Amino acid sequence: MRHRMFRAAVSTVLLTVILAVTASAAPRIRFGGDVVVGLGETCGRAVAVGGNVTVNGTVDGDAVAVGGSVRLGPGAKVKGDAVAVGGRVEREIGAAVMGNVKQIGLPGNHGLPMPPTPGFLPDLFSAVRVAATIGFWVLALVLVALFPGYFSRVSVMVRTRPGRAVLFAVLGTAALPPVMLLLVVTIIGIALVPALVLLLACLVAAGYIAAALTIADIVMTPALHRRPPAPVAALTGLVLLWLAGMVPGIGWVVRAAAGLTGYGAALAVLFDRNRTPAAENRVV
Repeated sequence: MRHRMFRAAVSTVLLTVILAVTASAAPRIRFGGDVVVGLGETCGRAVAVGGNVTVNGTVDGDAVAVGGSVRLGPGAKVKGDAVAVGGRVEREIGAAVMGNVKQIGLPGNHGLPMPPTPGFLPDLFSAVRVAATIGFWVLALVLVALFPGYFSRVSVMVRTRPGRAVLFAVLGTAALPPVMLLLVVTIIGIALVPALVLLLACLVAAGYIAAALTIADIVMTPALHRRPPAPVAALTGLVLLWLAGMVPGIGWVVRAAAGLTGYGAALAVLFDRNRTPAAENRVV
């Protein structure tokens, strides 16, 4: 029963994401570059990941720049929201936005306007973000191929015992401050702090990858009539979560839920191995 409810919940979220991404006709979406809507042009939605969105025409949906800025010329008309993640929304006189204007700061800039920078720096920052994302995906493929048993156990925990996984995530997060305090106040413990931080980072990364693996399994298995290879499933799930993260409003909720559940499952498998569900057979 829990398995069916979890599958239904994940399917509902993914359907919402797909509908949200594809709702507008003729969208313009680009990864690692700029999106330009010229004067007299019309598109359904303008989304740039690792680039800027420049609008001088009409956007029937949202204008979203992730890792860049949204620039609205005097003849621009955006019927949805204008959202800049890690950048600014620049509006000239005459530009019209029928929805909300949002500037979401990345960690470190607190949403404040960024000072002018040399022209090559935004491109450099965008390239670094894209490279980091691709690098994480490659790392995920390597880890899943090297440790299929561990990721299979974590994935089973996410799929069959999501409540237990969330409980472990909450308890593990609550226990972290006192454990760090105990380590800091002892000479020997100070040397263990970096190891604890590294372990935490590994658990978070492993849990997120396992959650992506679970989502891809649920989506792909009915279509293929068999379980997909683990690396293929992991990469597919990561791409789905990445696309979900671009949806304003619910994107961060989907990714946070996946990360929290995956982290708790990874923690549960590490400290509760005897009670962890047996891993299901998988073609790797």
